[in-house]
Amino acid sequence: MLILGALLVGLSLGLVGGGGSMLCIPLLIYVGGYPIQLAIKMTLLVVLLSSVVGLINYTRQGLVEFRKVLFPAMSGCLGAFYGARLVYLVSQEFLISLFSILLIFISFILFFSEKDFIKKLGHSAGLYKLTIACVFIGFLTGLLGLSGGFLLVPSLIVFFSFGMSQAVATSLLMVVANSSAAILSHGSSMFKLYEMAGPGMWVFVLMPIIGALIGSQFNARVNAKKLKKVLACFIFILALLMLFK
Repeated sequence: MLILGALLVGLSLGLVGGGGSMLCIPLLIYVGGYPIQLAIKMTLLVVLLSSVVGLINYTRQGLVEFRKVLFPAMSGCLGAFYGARLVYLVSQEFLISLFSILLIFISFILFFSEKDFIKKLGHSAGLYKLTIACVFIGFLTGLLGLSGGFLLVPSLIVFFSFGMSQAVATSLLMVVANSSAAILSHGSSMFKLYEMAGPGMWVFVLMPIIGALIGSQFNARVNAKKLKKVLACFIFILALLMLFK
């Protein structure tokens, strides 16, 4: 059941370009029976590996703006590093509640689409604003294992006037940087992850990548907008169940 769920996580990534980390943690907690702190570490690996695969593909297409986001990416790493340090300093109940509340917020962004969210943000330039936003997004990556793509993509469009393809591609660079910093912050405990999670860990970590590769072959044939709305509704219901469980 856990392996099938991991495959569906990958399909979500491949078909609509997101939702993976939001689905990983509930799956690991309520199906796999892992504590949320361990689920966050496993999700960070899923986020890192799947983002690296996507980043390589986009880099070959010349869509990644490395120079423009170098400083914001570094600031995001700082947030991710210290966010990861707090994982074991707060209770499991607090982490689950915070994660659930963020899922509700994310579900609204997905349902009303990124473009509507961008319009509400308003177009305002300023590298320092993006830097502050990236520190916050990195902090969420470190603390909760969220990739942050749902916030990074609109932010890059607002602050750099990137096209959607450029924003998605460049956001993966920042996700890779944030998740790497969070994993580094966890230090030696990441090497003990296999012992704590058991032999099924690498199967779970790798299955989303396989699912993403399969999903990417069909994403041009499906209605991504409708799928995002379905995903948003599912995430909203999932968040309520987690919050009031």
